[in-house]
Formats: sequence, C-alpha cells, structure tokens
Amino acid sequence: MTGVRRFPVVLAGLTMFTAIAGWLGGYVLTADSVSICIFRSLTGRPCIFCGMTHALVYAMRGNWAMASHENPAWWLILPAFLVLTAGIISGRWRLGWPLIAIAVAGTAARAWL
Repeated sequence: MTGVRRFPVVLAGLTMFTAIAGWLGGYVLTADSVSICIFRSLTGRPCIFCGMTHALVYAMRGNWAMASHENPAWWLILPAFLVLTAGIISGRWRLGWPLIAIAVAGTAARAWL
C-alpha cells in the first residue's frame, strides 16, 4: 500500500486512538497533575503544546470552554498534529526543519506574548 493510500487509514486510526485516549484520560487526569514539559520546567513558561492533554480530555467530554482555557489553540493544534503525524507515519511526508521552526515560533509566541 502506498503512502497516499495509507494516509487516510493512518489518520482515521490516530483520530480514533486520540479520541479514546482523551475520553479515558479523564479518569486518571487531575487538575494538579505534574507537568512533564521540559520547556516549562526550564523556563517556567508554557510551550505551544502545554495544556494539550487537559484540553483533549475536556474537548472529548464536550467542555469546549475548559479545553480553550487549558490551551487556547487546541482546536488548531490537535487536527494539525493528527494530520502531520499521519503523513509522517504513512510515509507521505518527512519531519523537516520547517515544521520544527513552526513549533519553535509557536512556543516563543505563547511563552513571551
């Protein structure tokens, strides 16, 4: 199966896995969970992905306001992450410097603005 044909299958699988993980994550996630973000541990400021786990759990349970409170850009970051990951897994795309630059720029914008 070529990368173009595998892409929709991989994207569907990742989306289902993420939705299930988000739904089940509510049972183990607490408000005082320890941060595992290296950037936040070093700088004390949030990166572009900080709060995504909480946002995913709230979004899967239909609480859009709390999801947006945890990470205001969750509605943009989550689908972009799923599409890019599916593209990389299926062999359609490669992780390159432009994607890394976007993540670094987004982190800088969130942390210092």
